[in-house]
Amino acid sequence: MGKRRYADLAGSFATLVFGVAIVAMMLLALASSATADGCGDDSDALVTTNALTGTAVGTTTFAAVFVVASTFSFAVARRRREFALLRSIGATPRQVRRIVMREALAVSVPAGVLGCVLGRAAAGPFVDWLGNAGLAPEWLTLRDAMWPLYTAFAVGVAVALAGASVAARQASGVRPVEALRQASLDSAGGSRVRIWIGALVLAAAFGFLLWTAVVTPGEAVHRKHRTLAPMLIVPGVALLAPVLVGPPLRALGRLVGRREPVALELARCGAASTPRRTAATVAPVLMAVALATGLLGGTDSAEDAGARDAADRLNAELVVTARDGALDPQAVDDLRTVPGTAVAAPVPTDIKLLAPGDVWINAKAWTLDPRDLARTMNLPLVGGQLEALADDTVVVTDDWARPDVGGMLAVRLPDGARHELRITATVKEGMGGTPLLLTSRHAPAGGRAFAAFVDLPEEPAAAAAAEQAVREAAARHGVTVQTKKEWARGGQGPEVEERRRNAVYVVLGIVLLYAAFAIANTAAASAADQAPAWRALRLAGATRAQVLRTAALESVLMVALGLLLAGVAAAATLGPLWLALLLLVGPIGLTVPWGAIALIAAACAAVAVPAGVAAASVTLRRSAGEMSAATRG
Repeated sequence: MGKRRYADLAGSFATLVFGVAIVAMMLLALASSATADGCGDDSDALVTTNALTGTAVGTTTFAAVFVVASTFSFAVARRRREFALLRSIGATPRQVRRIVMREALAVSVPAGVLGCVLGRAAAGPFVDWLGNAGLAPEWLTLRDAMWPLYTAFAVGVAVALAGASVAARQASGVRPVEALRQASLDSAGGSRVRIWIGALVLAAAFGFLLWTAVVTPGEAVHRKHRTLAPMLIVPGVALLAPVLVGPPLRALGRLVGRREPVALELARCGAASTPRRTAATVAPVLMAVALATGLLGGTDSAEDAGARDAADRLNAELVVTARDGALDPQAVDDLRTVPGTAVAAPVPTDIKLLAPGDVWINAKAWTLDPRDLARTMNLPLVGGQLEALADDTVVVTDDWARPDVGGMLAVRLPDGARHELRITATVKEGMGGTPLLLTSRHAPAGGRAFAAFVDLPEEPAAAAAAEQAVREAAARHGVTVQTKKEWARGGQGPEVEERRRNAVYVVLGIVLLYAAFAIANTAAASAADQAPAWRALRLAGATRAQVLRTAALESVLMVALGLLLAGVAAAATLGPLWLALLLLVGPIGLTVPWGAIALIAAACAAVAVPAGVAAASVTLRRSAGEMSAATRG
């Protein structure tokens, strides 16, 4: 019992060190990018870096908190025999809880300190790697800051104490007579408190996501919300894991029946008889796969819908852009000379709107010639007329409270001039954010169009000739011609999209690394619980290879159960997102990252199987006589 306690504490210590180190490293990277000074392209790059590191901090912190809490809770739950003996000799529930909390504090404080030291040591190389990988400006260096270390330490200690306290309260809440019985048998599906809490957490999270998708679909498809969604769903599914793993295991037994191989039957029974251990083992797989599905699947689905929405809002067949995002006015003039075409060249500008309560709100606007608006753009009209856009009017979106069509709206231009403009039309808010529309009279001094939308003639021969002329004019000015679908798919540019994608891969890589560590740690910690079953198999005549095969199959089964639970979490995460996309752009399919899921599942299995086999192999090194004595004892 003493060896088990020290093994559990050592596993919890290692998990907490790893978790605190990850949180400290990511917070230090965020602090470095957030406090760096940049201008021009560097400023834009820093904005992207801050967004990427912010997402990484949130995701990796969630992973660390999730794994640490699960590990500490499982470690305490495994010591119910020890707590049962303490209760039987007169220890009160408060004394049991005090013992557990003191041990958790004794483990978490030095683990937090060591994790901060390791995180600080890894932060410098990590920031340098971000620069070399193009995820941050190359000149970005690690800044000396203490608050990330304090925060990581506090998070680690708090999560460890919280995870230990929940399990300690459950272990100390039984009567002494019941404690001895519960110490030998695992409950069939977890405590009622855990089930109720898990159901409430899952229902509240799913309800929030569903409510957001219906009420504010534009917010539901935002990057921050998509990142948050799986973090809300996964804890509820993890709490319900002891209950959710039962039906698949029973279904497996009925599916194969007597034809089931003995090793698979033993693996299934082993997983079914210890739902707490099964839940603790599948939790890292659930976390990694659910996060990958939510982040990658949500991002791909939102990008596909955004590209479709952007293309649907254009009547123009061609889009002309410059590499620096600013078209030469002479290039726009040359495009307008092509016979039969209509060219809209919106100039972006930042304005302020007077909202209810006399508050000025920042807003984006396009200034353009209204004569080409109807032919080049296909904006979904909510009310009013786009053709009525004039110097004293404005076209707004329907995403915030404002006067109706015909009402007046106070606008402040970049030069400080205030104008009272009449709302001539309201259009539906788009996926990427739809700017307000003003006439070219309100264009900023020296402003240049970010793109030229070119509508071609309807007659095929004339359209082909016009397209050729447009491409020749673009070639003379060194600008790019794309179809509207190509332009819509490009989003903010291939470099920005690639950086975002790589950042997601970095985050998922860290999460997968931590999940692999947690899987191996859980396998090692639970070896003592499985030892009697493995020894009994040997006494019953099973060979060493058969026992190891059973351990391997049980590990594979654990990963498969984790995938099933991740499917539940993914459905609860992507379902509301699909509804929001449906309300915004119409029917559209969701993108599921099957390749990433398969890769993560294979990686988890590659860790779980050797870890499970190694734990069984160490246990089986005893002689047959020793195993018999241990079994009789």
